[in-house]
Amino acid sequence: MGVIKFLLLFFSVQGGTCCDPDSEYCTEQQGTITVEVGGSVTLPCTFSYPKKSDSSSEVKVYWREGKTSPCGNNPFIYNHTENQTHNDYSGRIFMVGNPKEQRTATIRIQNLRRSDGPMFCCRVEIRNNGKKEQWQNSHGTFIHFKDQVSVEHRNVVPAIMGEDIAIPCYVHNKSADTIQEVTWRIGTGDLCSEINIFSTWTNNNKSKHIERWSIVKFPKDLSLHVRNVTPSDSQRYCCEVKRKLRTAVSITTHLTEVLVEAEDTSQTTLIIASAVVLLLVIILCVIFIVLKKKGIICRKETGMKNYKAAGISPKLHSNSMNMNVPNVEHNDMLSGQEDSGGVVYAHLNVTSLQQGSANQNKKNNPESDSQVLYAAIRPNL
Repeated sequence: MGVIKFLLLFFSVQGGTCCDPDSEYCTEQQGTITVEVGGSVTLPCTFSYPKKSDSSSEVKVYWREGKTSPCGNNPFIYNHTENQTHNDYSGRIFMVGNPKEQRTATIRIQNLRRSDGPMFCCRVEIRNNGKKEQWQNSHGTFIHFKDQVSVEHRNVVPAIMGEDIAIPCYVHNKSADTIQEVTWRIGTGDLCSEINIFSTWTNNNKSKHIERWSIVKFPKDLSLHVRNVTPSDSQRYCCEVKRKLRTAVSITTHLTEVLVEAEDTSQTTLIIASAVVLLLVIILCVIFIVLKKKGIICRKETGMKNYKAAGISPKLHSNSMNMNVPNVEHNDMLSGQEDSGGVVYAHLNVTSLQQGSANQNKKNNPESDSQVLYAAIRPNL
């Protein structure tokens, strides 16, 4: 059950922070979008707020941009309610959908310029019965141009306690020879710039190991390798990349969140117990088959061997009862084989029996003196 919950959590956060409709103030935005100069881009933004808000509430939508840092309190580039647009985006920004009816703040920017963005954050404000509620997406949407060097992270890296993982650091449009250094930050902040620097790797120390952490393969793969993950590794990670002959550092405000799931010991114990029981059943079946082939169990005899019967003389006889008696050779020692499923028919010496009950036999059956008594004898195995 724990594993199932973990997978559901993983898939639910792949698109970014998820809002709980009708119960909280929240905005959702796509993490990164690749664009081209002169092209256009749609920046999705959906929002939610408590259902208790009156249907007559006034909804306002704003957008900010961030250049080298998060959007924060930067000037608005677009105000939907008052139909205001920043001069740098004049005639190029348009609202997509209806904010109040569809709870969307999505916009479209046309004729993209290299100077646009690269970070865009939507902000929503609601006025209800004189009260104002406003909230803004702190992560925003990052755009990077196809021919531009940029850094990208995965939203989530799932892990199970005790395994090894690699936290990717994607660098677009770069040659490995141009990478000078990579710095990883680890912490609990919402933005990369808000968490502490963990360590820096360069060509001079590219094989450096810090306890359980190392770089996969500098400079070709700048992913952070973590061995034997523990619950304490459930934090947020981001990388900064610096190129040779460049003073600027390629960084993104987005983070990778590592989710470490503790192993479910009860489930593991159940699996091991089931495997042991199955193994025992297989072993018993093999033993049974071997013993059966060797005739130790389930043996079927088709004859009598070395059977001794004192005073019994096998004899072929046909009486008035038309009893079918198998042919058995006359011997004092019975050692013959027969075809009656292991049953031997023998002629018994019944003289003493007839003398002891002669009168009774004669009364009941006058021909009893001419009758022969047969015994069906099955040897003990």
